[in-house]
Amino acid sequence: MVRKMLGWLAAAVVAAGFAAVYITMTGVPDDTGGRFGQASDSSESVAIWVHSEGLAEMLGEFQTEHPELELDIRTFRSGMLLYEELTAAISTRTTPHIAELDSLYGVAQLAETGALLPVESEMEDTPWKDSMPRAFTAPFRYREHDWAVPFGAGLPVLYANMSLLKNAGFQAQPSFSGWEEALAASEKMTKDVNGDGSNDFWGIAVDREQSWYFQSLLSDKEGKLDDGNGASSAFALWKRFVYGSGVMKPLQHRLAASDFINGRAGLFVSGSDRLPMLERYIGGKFAFEMTPLPRLAQTAILPEIRALAPIRSTPEKERAALRVIKHMIGDETQQRIIRQLGLLPSRIDIADKLAGESNLSERERYVLEAAGSLAVKTAAAGDAKRWNKIGELLETIELMPDASAEKAAESLRSAAGD
Repeated sequence: MVRKMLGWLAAAVVAAGFAAVYITMTGVPDDTGGRFGQASDSSESVAIWVHSEGLAEMLGEFQTEHPELELDIRTFRSGMLLYEELTAAISTRTTPHIAELDSLYGVAQLAETGALLPVESEMEDTPWKDSMPRAFTAPFRYREHDWAVPFGAGLPVLYANMSLLKNAGFQAQPSFSGWEEALAASEKMTKDVNGDGSNDFWGIAVDREQSWYFQSLLSDKEGKLDDGNGASSAFALWKRFVYGSGVMKPLQHRLAASDFINGRAGLFVSGSDRLPMLERYIGGKFAFEMTPLPRLAQTAILPEIRALAPIRSTPEKERAALRVIKHMIGDETQQRIIRQLGLLPSRIDIADKLAGESNLSERERYVLEAAGSLAVKTAAAGDAKRWNKIGELLETIELMPDASAEKAAESLRSAAGD
């Protein structure tokens, strides 16, 4: 009998141990008072999820200056992957303390969960909105609350390999008046050098955030999309990339950046946030320039605003998270945003100050001077659904030569109306 009791006691101890490990690893809280468990619950640790290239390094600088706080940083390959993981983490109460959010999707959905901490009351001592254009703050305001603090904005741009353009007969810096001119140049740069039936050089490569670039072709000053004739024209243009003009490899967006870096693509549709990476890896292999996207139906620049959102936690963790967020909008950090992240600083006073400096490159100057041309997009419940729907429709356009641009536009309108 004693042996059985000892066995039961040992089993109970083991079970308790497993339970403790489970709670520690998953961050499941031991109360139900509205707290969200975090991925890292050490009293000195702040868990942060980011996706912007170079942001982890900038946060590492904060870590060096504040050794009393340990930053547990997890980097994602894209904003959508982070958003999907964060949505899942909220349901299992294993959230980080800070998450990077994008302006084009997910803000409303995340706010509805109750997991985000409204920042307007928590940052009353820092009048952060006074120095930011509405284009930066509006996407993160939903139901009369601000849910994240913007630190920078990526702009949709067109990078051009000047060596390939020169070989195609273009001598000056490209400034395409429209997509017809850009397509004409792309066709001349698309070549099968060795005659094996497969192109060795492509005229256009489009980076992995196709939904952003597509919406950038349709946006007005309020961030609304021309989902009628404009959308049909945009889908038709995309189809020409692959089948009409044959200047883009289909379904190869994750390799687009490497194709451009390796000199295999003449034009590269991407974001200004790629600029530091391109400068680092291209080096002196060839000259390249950065220009605005050629005009289709857009009347404003649709930025992808990057922001940091604090997640509900203990008061101690929330205070620590806000310290990190305030660091990202401080004077010194904001002055480094353009060089280190390729983003337009969220504070207009800093952007204006930098624009007056004489040591700027033309690429950096274009980013800094774009603040007055940005679309002002507000958060909507259907943003994430529209983002994913556009991605699905573009994949169909690239995959099926007989896909209809008009039907794709109609499908997009139907999805937006749901």
